[in-house]
Amino acid sequence: EAQIMKKIFVYIAVSLLWILSSPAFSGDTYHNVPGPVCGAFNNSQADRLERSHVRISLPISSPTKLWIVCPIQSVAEDLRSTINPPQIWVNAYFGEQVPTGTEVTCIFRNFNAETTHFPGDPSTPQPDETVTVVSTKTANTADAETVNDFNLFTTDYTDFDYYTATCQLAPGTGINSIDMRQW
Repeated sequence: EAQIMKKIFVYIAVSLLWILSSPAFSGDTYHNVPGPVCGAFNNSQADRLERSHVRISLPISSPTKLWIVCPIQSVAEDLRSTINPPQIWVNAYFGEQVPTGTEVTCIFRNFNAETTHFPGDPSTPQPDETVTVVSTKTANTADAETVNDFNLFTTDYTDFDYYTATCQLAPGTGINSIDMRQW
């Protein structure tokens, strides 16, 4: 009987440890935003983009750069107080014939949920924080390349804040994914 009680106690202790260390209780969340869920600002720009199961991209034949918007959803676990600010990874794609040194720039903004920010209007409240991630093609022009760049917000996610991501694509570039970890 003592052996059975000991096994039950160990089972309960291990189960409790697993539950308390899981992301739902520890505040550790990880979001993967696949590139194809990103979109253009309007329909005429959307017609210039290509989507595949892997990425959203701007064809090399495009005459100009284009900004896209990528959704970053938050969940209740993101709002838990942690000691670490959110981490961001951008996985950018550079196609063949894209010149070495070409850049994909993504700007992440942290807004208060009650913000009245209006882009271009200096009298409205600005984002609480802005982080820019720049990916640069280093491979030869003839080669395709993916680049995974990392950056970090300086402040922890607070209640009712939200994030936006906008990325500027050069012709022949794309976004495979954006990853964000709150821990």
